[in-house]
Amino acid sequence: MGLFQNHDPIFFYHKTSQSSTGKAFDGVVTPSPTSTNSPANLQPVLRLFSQYKVIVLRDREFCSIDLANWLKEKGVYFCLRLKRNDCIEIEHLVWQRLDELGIVPRTSLYFQGKRVRKTQPATGFDVACKWKRNYAACQVDEAWFILTNLGSLGAALNAYKQRMGIEKMFRDCKTFGYDLEGTSLKPNRLINMILLMTLAYSSAIFQGTLTEEKAGTRICISSQRTQEKIWQTEYIWCWFRWRKVG
Repeated sequence: MGLFQNHDPIFFYHKTSQSSTGKAFDGVVTPSPTSTNSPANLQPVLRLFSQYKVIVLRDREFCSIDLANWLKEKGVYFCLRLKRNDCIEIEHLVWQRLDELGIVPRTSLYFQGKRVRKTQPATGFDVACKWKRNYAACQVDEAWFILTNLGSLGAALNAYKQRMGIEKMFRDCKTFGYDLEGTSLKPNRLINMILLMTLAYSSAIFQGTLTEEKAGTRICISSQRTQEKIWQTEYIWCWFRWRKVG
């Protein structure tokens, strides 16, 4: 959404256990798969967007069949990327690993109403398979295997592509621009900093969206230094507003 096609941060929660990377930011925004797969962590967000069509996107490290079952029961759409060694029942009692389905670059498959996970199988899921084509210097190493309930290959792929905006948001917040990983703040001060950063980041996106709408063209900033100045300006502006209100 908005400037640089990035996503806007909506909800954070604090994880008490130590991050595997040792980075403070990872302990707040990108916790371990075990804690992240808990439906309880999604419930506050789903309540916020109860009037909207919600699609939950998850990468391989945060995919859970049990979570998919829970989302299906709640009537929530999802696209959860499976690991390539996960199994699907292609015929009755015939199970096959996803990476043995014969998917090669520039090919795709879509399975409907299949059972997944050979141990404790779950029934009634669709699996979208896609290996993007290679472009000159851009080599795609492996295929996407997406557990979904969107009903078609195109819908699943278009939805999952939006996850790339989340990666841009993490890059901007953690290292590039705000450099939150470099602050070495402890939980209480880190949460305050994340709140301030979220306000500044959201303001940058909203302002970029308004500027695009007024200009009628998309904003492209090629200079890393220029983009960093934008983030710093929004940060300072938001800091003064916060101090004034406080």
